[in-house]
Order: sequence, then C-alpha cells, then structure tokens
Amino acid sequence: MTEMPDDSAALLQLLSTPGSAVFLDFDGTLVDLAPTPDGVRLEPGVVEALALLAERHGGALALISGRPVAQIDAMLAPLVLPVAGVHGVERRGADGVLHVAATPDVSPVLARAQALAAVHPGLLVEQKRGAVALHYRLAPELEQLCLREMTAAVQACPGVLLLHGKMVLEAKPAATDKGGAIAAFCRKPRLPAAGPCSRATTPPTRQALPLYNKLAGRA
Repeated sequence: MTEMPDDSAALLQLLSTPGSAVFLDFDGTLVDLAPTPDGVRLEPGVVEALALLAERHGGALALISGRPVAQIDAMLAPLVLPVAGVHGVERRGADGVLHVAATPDVSPVLARAQALAAVHPGLLVEQKRGAVALHYRLAPELEQLCLREMTAAVQACPGVLLLHGKMVLEAKPAATDKGGAIAAFCRKPRLPAAGPCSRATTPPTRQALPLYNKLAGRA
C-alpha cells in the first residue's frame, strides 16, 4: 500500500491511475471541519464528483471515516459508496452488506463524558456504535480537563483506546482502526476492479474539489 503525497499534481496523477483503489477520509477532506459534528456542509459538486471518480475507477473507491456509516450515507444521498465507519467498526463493501465488528462496553466512558458535559455546556458528547467522542471545540480551555477525565475512563475499560483528534477525544475499540478497514477492503473480495490499494491523503475540500472535477473531466 502506498501513501499518497499532499502535492496536488502528484495526487492528481495517482488518482488518475487506472486499476487503483482510492480511499478518502470525510471530515477535513470532503468537508471542512465545523464547530459541531452536525455542522459540516458539503460543497456543491462534491457528490457528483465522487460519483464520477468512483465510475472512473470501476467502483474501486471507498470512504474511511470516524463517523457512523448512516451519517455518511445521509450526507451523500442519493450516492451510496463502499464505506468504513466508526474507525472500522462498521464496513460496507460494494455488495452493500454491512459488516459490524464486536465492540467492548463503553458505557462507563459515556457516563463519565456526559457527567462532564452536564457541568460544562461548551462540551459535546457524541455516542457511536462502540465509541464515545467528547468534543471541546467550543470550549478549548477545557482540553486538559477533558483529557484527564477521558484517559481515566478509558483506563477502566478493557479493549478501549483513546484517540486525540482535532479538538475531540474519542474512546473507540482498540481492535479496529482505519488502517485495518483499508486492509479489509484490499483483501479478497476486493473492491470492484481494484488493483494496488493506495490510501489517499487529500487536501481539504476547497483544494480537493478542483482535483475531483479535473478527474471527472469537468474542469
């Protein structure tokens, strides 16, 4: 598996390679980050460009996200793509079958995060399948407090790992991650027409959309 560069020209060349599989993240790639998870917005043309890009690669395009699959589907409707959600806990292939990994009990983490958010209105708790995310983008001064509380909560939950993202702390199953989801897509049965698998590290939406349009022959 090769890691795609951030250089736009090189990225365009790799995305144009026939027979390759393309994996794209969602937040920070297809949509710009927002103060809250439900505050993100797709730029006009993104869904159409993704559909054309998937067609160009014979269906060998998948999204890899920390969001649940249902959220991705809702934002891309009517387009339905192969996708891995919740850092690989959920994975749907080109056949439309949703595979769900076993997850540890994260209810103690959820309870602790909710208790913290109850006394700090700037915090937002997001519950997912087998995962809990604590967002502090609206209260960045609480970062260290959130880190202490979530670290303590995760340490008391076997099989749970703490991810430190951009203004968010997420407790997730230690057994699944985005890399594992990509590896699963690359194993048989592969994505349709997939040759060598490449992980796409793309620029944010404003820079990425022109690339997708160019690939689709619309630039």
